[in-house]
Amino acid sequence: MAICYGFFLCRMSVIDRDANQITAIGLTEALAVDTLDPPAGATVATLPLEAHVHVERSNRDVPEVVTIRLLWFDGDEEIGIAFQGMTAPLEKPRLRARILNPFAPRQFGRLHLVAEIAPAGTTDWNRVPLRWPVEIEQHRPSIPAAAQE
Repeated sequence: MAICYGFFLCRMSVIDRDANQITAIGLTEALAVDTLDPPAGATVATLPLEAHVHVERSNRDVPEVVTIRLLWFDGDEEIGIAFQGMTAPLEKPRLRARILNPFAPRQFGRLHLVAEIAPAGTTDWNRVPLRWPVEIEQHRPSIPAAAQE
C-alpha cells in the first residue's frame, strides 16, 4: 500500500518541472469566508485553496494505482468530504497530487483536513496519520469608525 510522506493546504503553488520542486505559497491554517453555503446552482461550496498529498509506492519495483480522498473532521468526528477521490497510477516511485478548490465543510470552527488512500477499485481506506488544522471563520466586514457613530 502506498505511503503518504507529505500533506498540506496552501493558497497556491508553483511547480518547477525542470528542478522537480514545488513551492507552496501561503500555507493555510486559518481562512475567513463569507459563507459555507453552495452558490446558486451548485450542490457544494468550495474553498479557494489547494490541498497537496504526496505519496510514495510501498514497493519501489511494483507500480500501483491508488485513490486519494480528503475528509473534514471536527475533533474525532468526520463531518464531510472535502474531495471525493482521485485515482492515479503510481508509475514513478512518487506521486504529488494537487487538489484545487476542495469542498467546504458545512460548519465554521477549528477543523482538520485528513487524507485517505486506498488501492484503486477498493474501499480499503488507509487514513494518513497527518491532520492539517484549519480555523474557518465567517468573514465579518469591518465597519469604519465614522459609520459606527
